[in-house]
Amino acid sequence: MSSIPASVHAALGPALRLTADHVEIVDAAALATPAMDTLVRLAVFGSPDEKAWARWVIWEAGRAVGTFSASIHAFYMARGRGDVPPVTV
Repeated sequence: MSSIPASVHAALGPALRLTADHVEIVDAAALATPAMDTLVRLAVFGSPDEKAWARWVIWEAGRAVGTFSASIHAFYMARGRGDVPPVTV
């Protein structure tokens, strides 16, 4: 990726600090503020560079606070085979 766009850097605010290859959480409570909304907006509607950086920052911030992406594909496959009783997901 290119260097971090100023808009993404500004959106980090006091919550996050970027190091060479990861995101450091400075203030976890500040993640649940409009700053995260700004990062999400950039990840969806920004320029190509803003999108790439904002998505990476969001992904890494999630990992830094212990949130990991997961899929329930296997659950749906088991449900389709009838291996799992009907439940609401």
